Amino acid sequence: MKLAIEDSWPPYAKKNGEGISKKIISQALKNSEYKPTFLVAPYARVLYLTKYGEVDGCLNVTRQESTEKEFHFGKEPLLEAKAYFYSAKDKDFQFKSIKDLPVNFRLGLIIDYEYGNDYEKAKMNFFEHRVKSQKQIIKMLEIGRIDGAIMFEEVAKFTLKEMKKPIGHLKKGFHNHTSQIYVAFNKHNKKSKEYSEALDAGLLKLKKSGRYKNLFKEN
Repeated sequence: MKLAIEDSWPPYAKKNGEGISKKIISQALKNSEYKPTFLVAPYARVLYLTKYGEVDGCLNVTRQESTEKEFHFGKEPLLEAKAYFYSAKDKDFQFKSIKDLPVNFRLGLIIDYEYGNDYEKAKMNFFEHRVKSQKQIIKMLEIGRIDGAIMFEEVAKFTLKEMKKPIGHLKKGFHNHTSQIYVAFNKHNKKSKEYSEALDAGLLKLKKSGRYKNLFKEN
């Protein structure tokens, strides 16, 4: 089973593809007939490779209306991740949801990331600044190139620490969405259902064993 994994979503997927997500997959499929191999690439490339069948599947895809049209998913998520609105710490924004952002608000996002169904409905109101890495988003907030950003909480924490900046360097605002993160498989591959079922079985065993939670430690 050939899987693609992104290189810029730490601690779930770091520069070299290592991280929580790869650990979960490797453990979930450890005793199955499928031995995963991994190709590391930017997230947009990972989706492209999966969509056009150059790999069997890709990690860390949010299951929502837009992605269900493009990919095949199993039933069991890899993990759950919470995303919040962030701004520079000197901003006094009081927004309570994505719907409160004013028209033409400059929003920092990652290329081809999914931000929930509510965001999909509202995104035409904003100026999206899509970049490749979390560090780019933080730097743009620092210099005022964007007004705000949506980032996953654990990713923001990890990236700030990596940049040697305190957690309070950014101001965390409203909760935007909680993503169920999956492996997305090629929709036209006849073996995708078989792959997803094997992964589901492995994930369920891993979660019931108690070893699943340990994979989130020391990253």
